[in-house]
Amino acid sequence: GLLATLKEAQCDATFSAKISGSHHLIDYFKGGLGETLDFILLCSSRNALKGGAARADYCAANAYMDALATNVEQNHDLPVISVNWSAWSEVGMLHDHMESQGHRLSEEKLAESLSTAEGLEVFEQLTGLSLNRVVVLKEPLNMLRSIPEDVNTPALTQSLSAVRDRPFDMSVKYATADTEISQGLAAIWADALGVSPIGVDDDFFELGGNSLLSLQVAMKIQKQHGHQYGIDVFLTRPTIREFEDYILQQKTDVQDLDELESLLNSL
Repeated sequence: GLLATLKEAQCDATFSAKISGSHHLIDYFKGGLGETLDFILLCSSRNALKGGAARADYCAANAYMDALATNVEQNHDLPVISVNWSAWSEVGMLHDHMESQGHRLSEEKLAESLSTAEGLEVFEQLTGLSLNRVVVLKEPLNMLRSIPEDVNTPALTQSLSAVRDRPFDMSVKYATADTEISQGLAAIWADALGVSPIGVDDDFFELGGNSLLSLQVAMKIQKQHGHQYGIDVFLTRPTIREFEDYILQQKTDVQDLDELESLLNSL
């Protein structure tokens, strides 16, 4: 979740399997209760290295697993391997999420993801390595740092100023922005993402957006419509159509309150 809105219960749910589960497993064998193992493999994620929009708890849990594997291997002589997996295209969290939404992976995401056959091949190779940390990527290693450490907001905007065409392999068909609000939102998105045209059903993050850019966009929308929109609102409404509906609802709520206040004052 997003740090500003993350609840303790959300963290507990994420940490339960990744952190508590790993500790229970390692403590069992560390105490000599179980049989001798060839290795213990912890399934971490590349998100521990790259991060991800509104995934602070997930990134932290995976980073903890990586550190735990190193600590246990060094101090307790247990053969623990933490693997920073890329997404798998045919099974796993990303696949299940996209399928539940009725979407398919874009060609770009497919190129970065492992097929089941590729994952199994990697797994077989991992079992023969005497390492406590392995990163599994199909993309170039330098892509893990998509934003330089010393970047600031203006520099990021400038780096995306060159406009590129909308990707042809988006998970939804292009739908034109045909209202004043949606056209204004599309212009803000295009300026931030460097993509044009942008359809009202296009997902901000599928177009290449990230948490830093979403903050920029939320602030510009706030200036345009005179209402404060938290980044959590933006992240739960990642399409122009969804955000327009939210803006219209906010305007209706404000109008209703004004009419109620006027009525009460007249009594």
